[in-house]
Parts: sequence; structure tokens; C-alpha cells
Amino acid sequence: GWSKPAQEAFWLNAYNAIVLRTVIDHYPIKGKPADYPANSVRQVPGAFEQIKHRVGGRTLTLDDMEKTVIAGFGDARLLFALGRGAIGSGRLRSEMYRADALDRQLDEATNEFVTRPTWLKISADQNVVEASPLFGWRQDIFIASFAAGDERWKERSPIERAILNIAFSRLYQSEQALLARNTFQLKYGKFDW
Repeated sequence: GWSKPAQEAFWLNAYNAIVLRTVIDHYPIKGKPADYPANSVRQVPGAFEQIKHRVGGRTLTLDDMEKTVIAGFGDARLLFALGRGAIGSGRLRSEMYRADALDRQLDEATNEFVTRPTWLKISADQNVVEASPLFGWRQDIFIASFAAGDERWKERSPIERAILNIAFSRLYQSEQALLARNTFQLKYGKFDW
């Protein structure tokens, strides 16, 4: 019987708390560097894909929570609020997500996304916009949430339009000018675990 914002806040807080608990339970993390840094949460075997947690009467992995429950709310901004325990993810806030403040909190998380070069980097000299691979991982929800609107980029792919619509109004004028020329290449960077 909870409101949608109350449910969204609950699941964001649960996800972030579980990631934090995973790091604490395995601290200090010392893995064998291969695909991830030695002290990355990804060095914890199965941290996202295999370890199951009991939350809200359900038994889910962190990936299940993100892909089915959180993405199921249909608001891509929620994905910016997930603290995956990595530099490339949303940062953990010093406050809990709350239903009565959720819209503001999600807007702040989205604004922070645009200003962090680990999520969006605009290189005028190379005419390249480099976006977080998070967009590719969860492109369906980003497209559904943000692809419609601005006609400037109508010839671009739906995921490119979504990224541009999220970012454009939050950028510096010089960055907006680069995007407005619409001659840049958009590519995914590497997620910083």
C-alpha cells in the first residue's frame, strides 16, 4: 500500500545498504587484478550476480534488484542513485532517499551525473562525447525515460537522443554549442570499478 515514491526510496536505500554491507563484510578487499582493480567490490565473488539477499519479502541478487525491481519503476533517474561501490557509479549520499524528497534527490543525482567526467566527458578538440557504459547496460529504461523530445538529434539513435536529452540543459554553454552542431561522435567509455 506504499506510494510509488515510498517504494522507490525503499528499494534505492536497500540496494545501497546491501552494497555497503558487502564492502564492509569483505573489507579490506584484496582480489587478484584481472578485469577489475584489486580493491574493487567486483573482486567479491558473485557480489552482484550470485549473492542473494532477502528484501521486501523477496530473495534477490543486486542485479535482480536493479534490472527488475528498480528499473521496473520506469524512471531512469533511479539508476543514477545506485551506489554500486565504484567510482563510476552514483555516490552514496549522506542522507537516505525519502518519498517526500525523492524527486529533488533524483534530480540532484542526475545533475551530478552530468558534471562527473567518469559518467559524461565532452572532448571539444576530438569532437567526441564519451558516456558511461551504464547507458548501454540499461538502454531500454533510458530510452523510455528520455529519448523523446528535442528534435535537434532526431537522426541519432534512441539511446544517443536519451543521453543528449539528459545532459544538454545541464551543461556549460560551450559544451551545449558543441552538441548543438551535432557533428560529434558519441561513444561509451569504460566503467570505473
